Amino acid sequence: MPRQGADKALTGRQGVEQGTENSKPSAAAPIPAERTTGIAKETHASNIPSGTDTEKAIRISELPTVVTRTSRWDHVNVIFAGLLVLIGFLGTCLALRTLRALERQTQALVEAQRPRLIASGHGDPTETLSDRSARRVEINLENKGILPAHDLIYESWMEILKFPFIDFTSAATYFKSSSPMTLYGGSQPMVINIPIMRDVADDEVKAVVTRRLYVCIRIHVTYRDAFGKRHSNFGYYVQKQGFGFLPKYNDSA
Repeated sequence: MPRQGADKALTGRQGVEQGTENSKPSAAAPIPAERTTGIAKETHASNIPSGTDTEKAIRISELPTVVTRTSRWDHVNVIFAGLLVLIGFLGTCLALRTLRALERQTQALVEAQRPRLIASGHGDPTETLSDRSARRVEINLENKGILPAHDLIYESWMEILKFPFIDFTSAATYFKSSSPMTLYGGSQPMVINIPIMRDVADDEVKAVVTRRLYVCIRIHVTYRDAFGKRHSNFGYYVQKQGFGFLPKYNDSA
């Protein structure tokens, strides 16, 4: 009997101890190392103040490689564009060539319309030189162009000289018209009378007829047309029938 009481007492004490142990707070379960490290990093990152001086790592992903493929139509387009450029260049060259041809034709047309003065003999010069009452040489001045020659002034020189001809001397008979005139194209020629202003012996006339001496004449004409001022030079010597050209004074501009 007494043993049973002791067993009951022991049993009761063990129950109290177990109840006491159950009433104690249980210890927290251990946290894995990986979670502990992650929490520490998050805590550390949250404690760093944000600011402009804070370095932030930015990762830029690499762009994918773009591969372009040319098709047959791309080559055709390139060839077609090259042909267009070539055709345009050839067309420009042809247009410039045509323009130059038009300019030449226009210039030729303008030149054809300008006054063209021609000097020629009027009558037989040997007969007029043999006229003792008025020894002279008569020259026709005619406009063969279309446009008129305005403000026309002429100068004349005449002298009996030996050949070869070099130039006129101070003894030449000189005259200059004082009244400007207009010579129209296609009109009747104007007769210029060039007298010898000194006495001429019969021997000199015979020498002219036999070509031992030569009556040399120069006519210089200035005038104005629609394009500006122009001039013409005529140099002749008297022959038995008509005139010959002097080696100088035959030009116009």
